[in-house]
Amino acid sequence: MRKQAKTNLIGSKILKVEHLSDSEIEYLMWGCDPLDTLVFTLDNGMEMLVMSDQEGNNAGWINLSRLDPVHGSVLTSEAAEYKKTALTTVGAA
Repeated sequence: MRKQAKTNLIGSKILKVEHLSDSEIEYLMWGCDPLDTLVFTLDNGMEMLVMSDQEGNNAGWINLSRLDPVHGSVLTSEAAEYKKTALTTVGAA
């Protein structure tokens, strides 16, 4: 599985990023908002759908970060708020 992921992703370019439509979400039987979904179209013809688990039970999230994740992360607003609260709590101790 790891080799297949490397083969499909390394060197590929993301051509398009979009959300699933309401009908696609309904087809997958997911209970989420379209904005909670991400589909990446790659230049090798593959589409990468972000899911919560390998069985495809719901949409998932990707955390993009730099070497300094405290200041470089791109998070959902809920995750960012949680992280901010956690960092404030840790800093106060």
